[in-house]
Amino acid sequence: MTTAGLSQKRVLTVEDFPNNPLIIEPVSNLQSKRWVRDLKIKVTNRSTKPIYYLNIGIAFPNVAGLPEDKPEPRYGDKYSFNMWWGQTRLVHKRMATPEDASIKPGESHVFTVPDDKWLACERYISQKGVPQSATNNVLVVVWVVGFGDGTGFKDGEAFR
Repeated sequence: MTTAGLSQKRVLTVEDFPNNPLIIEPVSNLQSKRWVRDLKIKVTNRSTKPIYYLNIGIAFPNVAGLPEDKPEPRYGDKYSFNMWWGQTRLVHKRMATPEDASIKPGESHVFTVPDDKWLACERYISQKGVPQSATNNVLVVVWVVGFGDGTGFKDGEAFR
């Protein structure tokens, strides 16, 4: 892999899709040396419905992916990992109840990278000898949004 033409500063891009119910922005630490473990990403619900489940991914467009036998969701053949909030039971058929936690319209949630994810990412980058410049392009991908009423989005496509 050549590093020519890669950004010297880390840039986070959101892979957007029509009717995306989220505003996503990096909160802090994108430029720090230990940025994967320290990264915080703020998601704000801009829809008219509460969100009961979120699954977002961090992908590296310039870093080759894990072998096919790994269970982690993948972004093409590029290295990626996911983070989630809420309960998967509220994605499709099960309806949310008043007791279920939600991110109401206009409210936000701040994701931090779980220990197992940043440890695996740092280990992978180190073991594969990935140059730091190859991690300067970071993509946030919204994999699943569940509204707790049987509707939502998966891979940018609305479902009912």
